[in-house]
Amino acid sequence: MRSKKSSLVNRLAPLAVIGSLLASSSAWAALEEVVVTAQKREENVQDVPIAITAMTGAMMEARGLTEVSQVSDFAPNVYSDPTTPFSGSNNVLAAYIRGIGQSDFAFNLEPGVGVYVDGVYLARTIGANVDLLDVERIEVLKGPQGTLFGRNTIGGAINVVTRDPGNEFRYRGEVTTGSRERLDVRGAVEGPIIEDTLYGLVAFSSKSQDGYQKTIPFPGISGNNDDRSDQFLSADTATDSRWGGSNSQNIRAKLVWDVNPDLTMKLIGAYNTTDEQAPANTILAYQDNADSLTHLYDLCVNLPAGSIPPLCDAPRGNLGFPHVGDPGVQQPALSAAPRTSYGNLWRNGDINGTPFIPDDIDETYATGWNFNKMELYDLIGHVDYDMANGWHVKYIGGYRNLHHKGGVDVDGSPLVILEVSFDTKQEQWSHELQLSGQSFDDRLNWVLGLYYFHEEGDLTDYVPFPGGLIQIYGQNFFDTDAFAAFTHLNYALTDRFGLTLGVRYTDEDKKFEGKQADLNNIGPKSGAPAAIFPDPNNLSRFYPLGVNSKGFDDITFRAGIEYSFTDDAMAYASFAQGFKSGGWTTRLSNPIQTTLPCAQVTDGSTCAPKGLAFDEETADTYEIGLKSQLLDRTLQLNMAAFYTEYDNIQVTLQEGLSPVFANAGNGEIWGAEAEFQWVATDALTFSGSLGWIDAEYSDIARCEDDPGTPVDETFCVLKADALARFADRQDAELSPSDMWVNVPEWNASLAGDYLHPLASGATINFHADWVFNSKIANDINNTPELMQDDTHFLNLAVTYTNPSDNWSITAGGKNVTDERHIVTGQNQPAAGLIYGTYNRPAEWYLTLRIRN
Repeated sequence: MRSKKSSLVNRLAPLAVIGSLLASSSAWAALEEVVVTAQKREENVQDVPIAITAMTGAMMEARGLTEVSQVSDFAPNVYSDPTTPFSGSNNVLAAYIRGIGQSDFAFNLEPGVGVYVDGVYLARTIGANVDLLDVERIEVLKGPQGTLFGRNTIGGAINVVTRDPGNEFRYRGEVTTGSRERLDVRGAVEGPIIEDTLYGLVAFSSKSQDGYQKTIPFPGISGNNDDRSDQFLSADTATDSRWGGSNSQNIRAKLVWDVNPDLTMKLIGAYNTTDEQAPANTILAYQDNADSLTHLYDLCVNLPAGSIPPLCDAPRGNLGFPHVGDPGVQQPALSAAPRTSYGNLWRNGDINGTPFIPDDIDETYATGWNFNKMELYDLIGHVDYDMANGWHVKYIGGYRNLHHKGGVDVDGSPLVILEVSFDTKQEQWSHELQLSGQSFDDRLNWVLGLYYFHEEGDLTDYVPFPGGLIQIYGQNFFDTDAFAAFTHLNYALTDRFGLTLGVRYTDEDKKFEGKQADLNNIGPKSGAPAAIFPDPNNLSRFYPLGVNSKGFDDITFRAGIEYSFTDDAMAYASFAQGFKSGGWTTRLSNPIQTTLPCAQVTDGSTCAPKGLAFDEETADTYEIGLKSQLLDRTLQLNMAAFYTEYDNIQVTLQEGLSPVFANAGNGEIWGAEAEFQWVATDALTFSGSLGWIDAEYSDIARCEDDPGTPVDETFCVLKADALARFADRQDAELSPSDMWVNVPEWNASLAGDYLHPLASGATINFHADWVFNSKIANDINNTPELMQDDTHFLNLAVTYTNPSDNWSITAGGKNVTDERHIVTGQNQPAAGLIYGTYNRPAEWYLTLRIRN
């Protein structure tokens, strides 16, 4: 029998081997220093008392990352998707950091995570899934960044820094082929235009790939072509036989002018055009809901010929229904038959016993809108001036012009049940002026700043519900001005002990005019009195008349202390605040009277009822952290723990036909995270992360909490019902953390690289990474069909680099185990269905890179 001592020795032996390996690692290569600008000045990421995940261009290249949404896989407590429910776009960034974010693309909703490119804030989630074209680094700043970055960084900020051109001619290029006819081409050329004075860079990318979901013929009704472009108004009329593909082109040019040793100017221009398929969409379940429009649809299509009541009479020649005489809708042999021969077309999710759900999740019977089109221009200017007294002045100006059209046939059938499209136009201007310097024998690093932001644009919704019974035509117009003043101070009390203090004042004015209408006038056709409609001269209109305005002002603070145990280890504790402004619900499924109390009267005229407005949300975060480099700087280990009080949480709730917006209540978020990088040898490196979040709602808002809102207000009552259904989830078996959209309780990643030298001087690099997320809810009511189970992703790549290091070839696989899960979706009871988008299947790729 072995002794306990022997058993213990055997158990500890592997640890001893690892320990000796760690101890000997001091003879090998050290970690690469990563410089960030999280505090508006260049610093080693390890010296910044903020939890930051920083990735260099080389790190992203090794992992095959090509867009911002993919970076979250390797950042603890960060989760993002490149699309949102029914947006029809792969360019929408639904980003969450430490439980706070935004999963709706609507113009009236602000992002919870701010995305910045070369210092310029991107105000819309549409277009924020930036292509990682010739990027120098990405900084993911966690927790509220309200002082230095400002409004709508309540969860954190993602800072993308593109590469500057140098003083020598250089070029880089790559071509990638892969699954489903993938062809990506990327390249950059840089060099001096005037030696030692003016430098230029031009970078470009083109991405194309066939979609992974296919449209297949529906066998239930031969010749049924109900989803046609001439029936209802839409943002566009494009269709395709595949879904989830890509087709986009990007170009960026940068000029850097060293006017003199003290003055540098930069001008950056970028252009993107996208014309591709909509995200894949799969029907997950049908609902036999007696109150849904699909029951009415079934009633209408089963009526005998010649007995169509006004309620069933949709515009445009009744093409919304398979009625008698409608060309191309039904078989000619049935043209004189009563509609009872069809049975219930939708109620059971089938036609004549043939279901609308194919056996394969990558197949669909949808034949309607299928497009994602975007065109955007960016212009950014920087001016940096070093003053004679050592102070530094910096100006950052930005302009963006965006036009996006997205459309998707979300019902997965050849009928018009729910076929949505959207047209968004946006312009934004921003100006930031910074003055920074050092004082008190360089113990105080300080920055003062002024910021101005203007945004205007419109969003038009085109949403026909079953057969055109309701045809939403939602015009929405927005105008926002925001001003801020801020300061951020770092003071070294001693060589080891420092203090941080920041404050920002924000003043924001918003204007909004909604013109949402139902072009089918189902209300009057149903006998609704004209008095309940806001415009007596237009009974199709739902939204109250007039321009609405709201003002927000807020002061956010950051305070912290940091202590350096050694030159390679620092601990910090901080308090930080964040703020995200409110707005108005834009999607209505009922007319709202203007005689009810207003959120804020504009010019003494009409305004939106109080129930249509939602307030700003705020977050207070307390954090402790440790940043360290160990073993002669071969091992970097950073850890943090945090607690957040999150108030007036803005959520998207399903109210009748429409997803609407409200302040759901208050919550508390506890969490911890860790990440490491280890240069084990000159040839072997590892990195990894681990995140944990426990998020709970401390209370749920209800309309009766506001004594100024009458209980009989139509919208408020419906919103209260939605909030009550949401509150009922408290009693479900799901844990409280599962109630938070896009927030896994646990997430982790692990990556390794092994560089094998060859006798010729060439090298072969083997890369593998694993990404894990625990269960995730994709809607606020935790619809079971939309829950994402635990996921494990494995990605592999091997790269051969020639002896001269001027070309390489990489063969790789993404999601090699073919893990499939829902990444976004919606429970739409009015249309009697639940639908969602599955992630991409396993893919292979082959990349050739050249450089000088």
